[in-house]
Parts: sequence; structure tokens; C-alpha cells
Amino acid sequence: MKDCQLPDPEKIKYSFNLILFTKDEQQRNQASEFLRQLEQNEPQFLLSLIHIYENDNTEVLRLQSLLLLKNAITRNWIKASIVNGKRANILNEQLKTHVKQSLVKLLTQNIERKERNILNQIIQVIVKYDFPGKFQDLENYFISTLQQISQFDNVVSHPIYDFVRTLKSVQKEVSKNRLMAFKILQKEFSQKVLPMFTPLWKYVTQLQFQDLSKTSQITCNVLLQKTSQKLDQILSYLVMPFHQEEDLQTISDIFIVLLQKATELLKAHQNSEIIKAHLKTLISSLASLQQLYPISIGYSLQGYLAILQIILHQVEPENRLINIGLASLTKILQTHFYYCSKEQFKATIPQPKSQVYIQLREVCHETFQGYFNTHIIFFLERLIVINSSKRNSNIKEILEIEHDSKSKTNDDKDDVSESTQILCAECQEQLISRFPQQILSYIIENTQQLISTNYSVIKTELLDSFFQLFGKAIKIQEKQKLQTFSFMPILNYLFQTENPRNYYRFIMLGKEFISKFSQSEFDQFLEQTILIILKSVDIAIKIAGLDCINQAFTIKVNKIDYATLIKLGQIVSILHNILREDDISHYIQIINDFLYHFIYTSLVISTDSIINKLLQNDCLINLFNIKTNLVVVNFCEMFKKLLIGFPFRNVPDQLIQLAIIFITQNIQSNHQDILDLYLKLLYEYNKGVNDSTTGILLQGLFLKNENLLLQNLENQSIQCYILLMINELILLDLLPISNNLYQMLASLMIKAQTIIDIEQSVEMKNNCLNVLETIILQQIGKIDATCYGNLILYLLKEFLGFQQIQLKSFQFVELKTRVINILNIFFFKEETYFLELITSNFPNNDQYFIQWQENSINIINKGNKKLNTITTLYFLKYISQPILQRLIESILKESLVEIQYFIDYQNEEFREQQIKNRIQYYSFEKVRLSTNRESLRKEELFERNLHYNKLNIQQLVLATINQVMTQFNLQGMQQIIQDQYLLGQLNLLVDEC
Repeated sequence: MKDCQLPDPEKIKYSFNLILFTKDEQQRNQASEFLRQLEQNEPQFLLSLIHIYENDNTEVLRLQSLLLLKNAITRNWIKASIVNGKRANILNEQLKTHVKQSLVKLLTQNIERKERNILNQIIQVIVKYDFPGKFQDLENYFISTLQQISQFDNVVSHPIYDFVRTLKSVQKEVSKNRLMAFKILQKEFSQKVLPMFTPLWKYVTQLQFQDLSKTSQITCNVLLQKTSQKLDQILSYLVMPFHQEEDLQTISDIFIVLLQKATELLKAHQNSEIIKAHLKTLISSLASLQQLYPISIGYSLQGYLAILQIILHQVEPENRLINIGLASLTKILQTHFYYCSKEQFKATIPQPKSQVYIQLREVCHETFQGYFNTHIIFFLERLIVINSSKRNSNIKEILEIEHDSKSKTNDDKDDVSESTQILCAECQEQLISRFPQQILSYIIENTQQLISTNYSVIKTELLDSFFQLFGKAIKIQEKQKLQTFSFMPILNYLFQTENPRNYYRFIMLGKEFISKFSQSEFDQFLEQTILIILKSVDIAIKIAGLDCINQAFTIKVNKIDYATLIKLGQIVSILHNILREDDISHYIQIINDFLYHFIYTSLVISTDSIINKLLQNDCLINLFNIKTNLVVVNFCEMFKKLLIGFPFRNVPDQLIQLAIIFITQNIQSNHQDILDLYLKLLYEYNKGVNDSTTGILLQGLFLKNENLLLQNLENQSIQCYILLMINELILLDLLPISNNLYQMLASLMIKAQTIIDIEQSVEMKNNCLNVLETIILQQIGKIDATCYGNLILYLLKEFLGFQQIQLKSFQFVELKTRVINILNIFFFKEETYFLELITSNFPNNDQYFIQWQENSINIINKGNKKLNTITTLYFLKYISQPILQRLIESILKESLVEIQYFIDYQNEEFREQQIKNRIQYYSFEKVRLSTNRESLRKEELFERNLHYNKLNIQQLVLATINQVMTQFNLQGMQQIIQDQYLLGQLNLLVDEC
């Protein structure tokens, strides 16, 4: 390895200096590109970076080399490519071994703290895949260093702390990998390390408590406290590869010592700021072990619950510690959910083998049930208090928290960083699921007391928290089928107080009960909610009300009638002021959803008066004038959602007309979403169903803004949308084909030739040829290829250039297909003239034919495929015998496929099914919203122009075979076709004809 030529470190350092210190952007870009090419093409680049770090004295260059090493290893450590059909890693094992040896060597040195941090990050990337099995040097480093530390008198030092941080970062990373093969290796490593690590942990813990007992918070040994904190985490990570049943004693012992330490710290030192940080880590580690080994910690479960009770009982809870306590309590409720009964346990989890484990499971179950039966009300009331203490009085902020919570997936959630409000709600959900009867009794008793005392016996913030729990009562009733109680008295009281806070409570409670309302209760609640939205001055309450109405639409969609819509229409008048607020990001979607439901329901009910009011609603039209980027984007999404709410090609005229009004007021902005929405309207417009007036409006929208749109063809980002619009308008016969249009397309294609970026060039050509192809198809009955001579020459040059382009993008495949397709059309219509152009541009017909066949394999569209097959058969008479004999079998095989399709297509049932399948494909929501959606109309036009029922491909194949045999003086196809199955199929074809 040492003899290999490394990329020059001096050139690399020179590039670093350019990137860091030069103001010349071009030089910086060139330097970055140089380093990128080294990383991609020179694996030894990693060793050059290590060499710079080890030998250069400049701090900034050392740091830069380490950062780039981290990024390069992150990107390439397991990256592979296909060589000779086999997967090969970019970095070979010999190089990886050298890198790992160098990194371990650096760990033994005394280096700067920030450099040590980066070094740990690099090792974390590697250990994810290699430790401990393929990283023996690191394992030896850990074991030998632990042996040395045990011999030191002073274990509190920065070098030892650095070692502990490295060990912690490695164990944290490898503990995430739960694959069995990795767990076995991790367990072997833990078994080696634990005998040396446990005494160290005990010794440092003893020193920590001595330090805490002798000194104040200000004078305590911070390094000692931080070392102890890291050692606690390592101890929990080391036990994670163990098997719950096989290693029961080890897991239990480690959990007990960590729990004892947490208990002592919490009781004696919880007011110390440095211990608060330590406690957060310690409780979090215990929670992870409990979740992983819920039964193995059975004898310690009561103690663990007790410590969580202490945390939740704090009068002024420290937010992060309280959050960890809530998260831990929730995990206990989740992991012990399966141990409600022996029957449920047997049904969900395999029976354990060990008798000790079976007994422990029973102990765990009894402890869990007994503790919560005794303390359930305590936990419930503490949740109410904690939630209220963290619940901001600002309703808008509460809504923002709820919005953020809804937008997160389970993968995004982090128990510790979640808001206290969310964690309380999740913990309440678990308690409700486990102890429904006790909680329902508690709710009923306290609700009756509240009503009887006119809500005066409880603090306002506690009332909010209690009502949040009260709202969940409906879920208890539904899931457990328990006794019901009336919630209408509370809702009526809250509405009648005319207090903003009570308005909010009314809305949030009512939202929980919508599904349970009778029709009369629902009508009353909806009317009261509308009144609150209209009269409240608090925007947050208005938004909460709109969100509630959205839920009412979803749940009671069939209960919305004409009278209700009229009332809801009043709300539209207040939306303009809300959307003018400075920050609407947290509730724009709620307004959008309301408008969607309102417009959609109006169109579904479809009475003339409703629809006319909808199109003439000045307040609604006024909303479209708000040109804030966020509003425009969201309204575009709303209209797209409305379009797909109706069956494909059956979108109401009124919806298209309303969208046209919105686009008209915003098209001057050249916003991509506006142009995309206009394109979607063109795709959805159906001449057979929609009124011609709607078509005229679509046409007028383009013609009125034609100059603006055509001027913006220079803008690469919106050029595609404009050309696709033109294409669809031509297909709809809404745009005349003019010389100006030809000149514009010719100008763009010439410009495309000058674009350096190959992908941008291909995209522009593709978009232009898409429109040209449509024009040619529209005029195919009267086409004169000689008029298109320049275009054919342009396409032939493009065709010749395909071999030089090494681009594998979708756009390039489309371009090749489109070029070949247009050339096929010209050959199909003007064979003689076309061949003259080929002769003047290609040495012989064989060269064109071979390249043509190589590129046409990308054609999958049915109409294009058939045309290509027909053109191929026509062309056979112009190629040489050797080329014919080489390709005839593949050509005839493809022809037989087309013949079979032709035969099937004569069957009316098959034809109807094909049309149905195509319509169904274009009806899929994903297809209708796709930014790369193709036009169904163009497919239909293509197939119609090919005359499926008039052009008999069977006769064409037979005529081709006869002509080939005559041309080359062949007695039979057996001389050139070796495939016996293909010969058999051809003989059948001859017999049939």
C-alpha cells in the first residue's frame, strides 16, 4: 500500500487555500471540482488527506483535511459500482484497513478538542458497518486503554475523558444496528469489555458522589461529572446487544446499578444544574433499557416507576427532565401493553423457555398492574398540572404546536425534544387505553363538580388541561363501550359565556364529539361555530373554528345542505384579512382545506343558484388577488386537489372557470405553480363533456397573455410549461398553427444547440420537438415532406449525434424516441424523398438502419411502436443481405407481436378494455398531478392517424417476406432464419392469409 502513488498533497492543500481564501468564484469552483474528481476517481485520496493532517502545521488546513476526510468516507465507505456485471466497492479492503489503522493511531495522540470531535464522527461512520467484526484495531485500542486506565491513580483527566467520549460515540452508533449478525459480534465485544469497564464505572461514580458531598455546585469537578455522565451512557449501550432471556441476570444487574444511581442523584442533588443534565441522560438511558428489556428489569420496575413519580411530582418542573420522565412513562405503558393477561401474551409473543423468566414475567405484570391501579389518579392529575404549567396562554402558539405535531411522522419524532403538551397527550392516550374505567369515572365525577360550581373551583390553566382530557372521553366510550354521559351541557355553557378562552374550549371539545352528534346537535354546533368565527377578534380562534369545520366536512359530508352552505359562505368574507397577516404559515393549510370543502361541496350539490353565487362571490374572487407567494402556491394546490376530486374528463365547467379567474389574476407573475395549474386545466378539459364556452375561456387566457408567455420562453425554468401549454392547445384545436409558431420553435432549437449544459440542451430540444410532432400529426393527411426538408436535416444531425452523448436521463431517452418517431412519420409518408436525404448524410443505408434499430429499443408507446415496426419493414428492401440476415429474426419477432395486437384489436371487447385501461391510468391521482404527465389526446391522435383498422400489418409482413426472398434470390426463409419457433409462426401466418 505504501508504494502506491498518492494524489499530490501539495495540490490538495493549494485547492484548500483557494477555496478558503480566494475571492475569485471561478477559481474556488475549479478547486472544488478538482477535489471532487479526486474523491470520485482516486481512492488513495483518503490517505493523502490523512497525510496532510499528520504532517501539516497549519491548523486551518489540518482541520479542512479532516472535514473533507469525514465527508469522503461518509459518501464512499460502502459505495459500490458494477464492474463486469459484478458489484465492486469503490474502496477496496486493503485501503480501508490502512485508513482504519491510521485513524486508530490518531486516537492515541493528544489532539485539539474540535479535531477529536470530527475524528469521532469519522469513526462513527465506519463502525456503523465494520465494528467490531472488521475493525480489530479499534477493538484492541478500547481494550488496551481500559486495561491501562485501571492502573492509573487519577482517572479524571482530559485524555481519559477523550477516550470515554470516543467509546461512547462508537457504542451509541453500533447499538442502533439490531441485525442478529451484528448483535452477536457486539455482544462478544461487550462481554470482553464489561469486566474492565464496570470497576471503572463504580470507581468514577464513587468519586463523583464524594465530590458532590464535599463541594458546592460552583466548585464541583466538572470534568469528573461529565466523565461519569458519559460512563453511564456507555454502560447502558454495552448491555444493549444482550438477549433478554439468556442474559437476564446481567441486564438486571446493570439496570439496578443505574437505577440506584439515578435515585440517589434525584433525591439528594436534583437542584444542581450540572446534575440536572446528568439526570436527563441517566433517565433517558434507563428508558431505553426498559423499552428494550421490559421483562428483564421486572424486579426493578417498581423502583423505576417510583423514580418517575418523583420526577412528575416536582412543583416547578424543569422542562427537559419532565419531558424525559413523561417519555419514559409512556414507554413503560407501551411496552407492558402486551402483558395485560396470559391469554393476550400467548397470542402475541412466543412462550419463553426459562422458568425463571416465566416467573419474572408474572412478577412484572403484577407490579405493573398493582402500581398503576394504586397511582392512576396521581399520574392523571399530575399530567393535567404539568400540561397546564407548560400550556401557553396564547392560543395561536397552541395551534402551532398542534400543527407541528400533526405534520410529523413517527420517524420524525424525538421523545425528548417533543413539546410537553404533546408528550402529555401521548401519555394520556396510553393511560386511557390501559385504565379506561378508572379514568372515565374520574372525568364524570369532576365534570359534575365543575358544572355544579359553575367552573369557579378550578384555575383557568388547569381547566384547559382538564378539557383536553375530557375531549378524549369519546374515545374511551367508543373503544371500551362504557357508560356514556352528556357533553351538550358543557358545550352550551362554554358558548353562552362569550369568553374567548371558552370559545376555544368549545371548538376543541366539539371537534372531539362531531361523530357522535345527532343531526339536530350537529346543526346547532355548526351554527354556533360559524358565529364564533364571525364575531371573534382572535385570529387563532377563527383558525381553530375553521379547522373544526373542516373536520365536520370530513365526518358529516352527507349532512351539509344548501342552507348550511349559505351560512358557510359568510366565512369567506373574513378570510381576506386573515391571509393578510404577517405569518400565516401555520394555518394557511387550514384555510385551504376550508375553501376546498366549500367549493367542492357547492359543485357537488350543483344547484344553479349555488354555482352562480360561487362564481360571483366577490369575497372569494378577492382572495385570488393576494399575490403572496405562500398563498399563491397553496391556492394552486387547492385547485389541483379539486380537479382530481372529480372523475377524469368529467371536471365541472364551473370549477375550470373559477380556476381560470384565479390564473387570470396571477398569470403575470410567471409563477411555475400558476402555469402548471393552467396546464392541468387543459389536460382535464373534455370537448365532449365541457361547454364550448369553457374552451373559449381557456383559449382566451393564453391569447391575452401570449406576448408575455412567449417572451418568457427564454426562462429555462418555465419554458417547459409554456411549450406544453402550446402543445395541448393545438391538440384541442384552440390554437392555430402559424408561421410565427414555426419560427419560434426553430429559434429555440437553434438556441438549444448552443447550451453548454447537455441536460438543459436535451430538455429544450425535447420540449420543442414535442410541439412539432403534434403539429405534424395534426397535418399528417396533407403533409408534404419536402416542406420540412430543413427539419428532417436537423433531425438527422441529432440522430447522428446520439452516439456521442453519454447521458442516461429520462429526458434523453424521450428525445431519442421523439426524433426517431418524427423521422418514421416522414419516411412513412414520403419514402423516396426521405431516402435521398439519408443518402446525402450517411455513407450507406445500413449505417442509418443499424443506428436506428439501436436507438428504437426505447420506444414503448403503442402507436410509436407500431409505426416503428411498419417503417422497419418498409426499410428492409434498402439494406444489404448481411445486415438483413443479422437483424431479420428480431424484426419479424417484433412484427408478430404487432400482428397479435392487431388481431386482438379487431375484437370489440379487447379494444374497449384497452381504452378503459388507458383512461384508468390517466385517472390515477398520481398521474393526474404528475409534473411529467403526457397527453392522452396525443396518444389518441397518433393511433387514429395510423389507421389501425385500415392498415393490415399481416399483409405487410407477408409482402415484406416475399420481397426479401425475391430481392436476394432466396428460395425460402429457412436460409436466413434459424429460429424454428419463429418459422412455425410465420408458416401459420401464411396459412391464415
